[in-house]
Amino acid sequence: MLENSPTEILNRILEHSDPIDVASFARVTRFTYQLIYSEPNRQYLWHELFLNHFDKPDHNILLNHPSTIKNTDESDNIDWLETLAIRIRLRQILTTNDDILLKERLSKHYPDSTKLLELYQLIFLILNTASSTDSLNVTFLRNILANRSSQFRIIHYPALNHQIQPIFKERISGNDPLVSSAARLHVHYGLTRFDLNGRRARNIARESVYHFKNYTKSNLYGPFMDSQSCTVNWSHLESLSVLVGFNLFQISTNLRSYLNGDDEDNNLLPTVPLDPPQFVMPNQEDEDFSDQITPDFSTRNGNEEIRWPMLDSLNSARPNTQLMHPAYKKKPLLWPYEFNSNDEDLSIPRPPVSLDLDLYDWAGVNGVWTRMVCYLNWRHLTDYNDPNSSPLVLHNYKETVRVMTLKLRVVSIGTPPPLPPSSPPASSASSSSTTTTSTTPPPPHPSTSTSTSTTTATEERTTTPGSTNGNRSDEDPDLGINPHRDHRIPLHVRTDLVDRPPIYFEGTSAYNRGASGCIPGGQRVSTIRGCVSITKDGEVRWTSVSTSEHQDRWASEGIQIGGVRSMWGVLGVWSDVNRNEIEGPVGPFYFFKNSYL
Repeated sequence: MLENSPTEILNRILEHSDPIDVASFARVTRFTYQLIYSEPNRQYLWHELFLNHFDKPDHNILLNHPSTIKNTDESDNIDWLETLAIRIRLRQILTTNDDILLKERLSKHYPDSTKLLELYQLIFLILNTASSTDSLNVTFLRNILANRSSQFRIIHYPALNHQIQPIFKERISGNDPLVSSAARLHVHYGLTRFDLNGRRARNIARESVYHFKNYTKSNLYGPFMDSQSCTVNWSHLESLSVLVGFNLFQISTNLRSYLNGDDEDNNLLPTVPLDPPQFVMPNQEDEDFSDQITPDFSTRNGNEEIRWPMLDSLNSARPNTQLMHPAYKKKPLLWPYEFNSNDEDLSIPRPPVSLDLDLYDWAGVNGVWTRMVCYLNWRHLTDYNDPNSSPLVLHNYKETVRVMTLKLRVVSIGTPPPLPPSSPPASSASSSSTTTTSTTPPPPHPSTSTSTSTTTATEERTTTPGSTNGNRSDEDPDLGINPHRDHRIPLHVRTDLVDRPPIYFEGTSAYNRGASGCIPGGQRVSTIRGCVSITKDGEVRWTSVSTSEHQDRWASEGIQIGGVRSMWGVLGVWSDVNRNEIEGPVGPFYFFKNSYL
């Protein structure tokens, strides 16, 4: 009977079946076997099966990936049966809830480190070729990484090493490619069951993030390898993502609970509903909640919840998912621009205002960004890093969270913009300034630059560990940013990529009020400037410096998770701009684009 059925109808039925069921059906008769595995129907059927279970990929990307099997007679033709079989095999291995069985299957199909690396490469191929909406690839990855066993064996691959280390400050295994791949996957996947249900994972992350020795001139005081190569340290980014992600998860959960009236006595919230920017995680028993809140929020417009893309990590950690102005969604033009017109005299230079830099902005900088920073109490931070003090258990102390709105615009591409005529040189600072010892608490976090203050710039700089006498050498090689007053030129910036030149930006930073990003009254707006570039290993690097009272105050180094124009946003480390001279505060930051200008 099957032999008399039209092939088109059989194909239509098989195309919408699970590949495992199709393989079983092939064993029913000789006819079904030939229908499924013999040409000319083989390539067509398995290609359609592939497209019904995965997003249509870029042909060149898929063709050149090591997990793709090619037909022996045609080097540019993909063997859809074998290529799909590799992915289905991965699904069958990781979706079992039996940890012993999962471990046995991994050992059988991925017996050594080289093979196991292929597993991670395949997962990232599936993620990076996912479509922007309703992605079958993302659904597939969520399914195979949903159970505890797959999360522990794949995402938490180095976890067994952590069990024997009560204090895991320095990520000594960061050079291990398997550890790095697992950490990278963890960052892209987001919080796991182990992160949310186990205190230990968060404490390990906190110990790594707040350890001063993890920030040196060799890693540009950021999430980079300690080799001056400006390659990403995924193990450290993993710590940053767990810490920031858990804080955001807790804030969002508490806000929803409070607004729904489920927990009116929640001690993490004040007596009146407030937006996420005002939530302060308890970290000091001797400090009143009102003392931790500096802005005046008496005139606010209802409750708003910020939708953090980090908490929907797999869906947002993909290239070109970021919110963009419709006029600039297309592929950016190559820089430098070429002006050619038969109607105008080419010897007459065009005014700069006539050039729309956003057309060349491959990173999608222009717009409004929501930024959050975390920080520990200065006393706890210094006690934790004091080698002469008894070990401090950080799970007793939680971070304070602040949220700001950034408004950024592109000011130059390829080369840094010229200094404003009014910008004083580095040596113009007061020569009478003195640097105090590191035991004096500095301004606790970068967002203090937006608060109203009567202290002069000189006074502020001379009463904190972040102060400087202004007599720094212009040839100082120790900074992760350029030691000149402008601070706009990061070190190790690649300028050799025609389609990815450095992008220099400027903007403002201020406290926001919920998802709308409204600035509360009485807030002083600080300035921010920086550069977006590509690292040696192809990641998107964001370097910025924010000011306080017209003085450079905080430096930041971060990586955009998911690639160019990723909705996920940028994750990294903030620190004192003079971190090579003083032992100042450090902490994680995260920001994402929520609208365009």
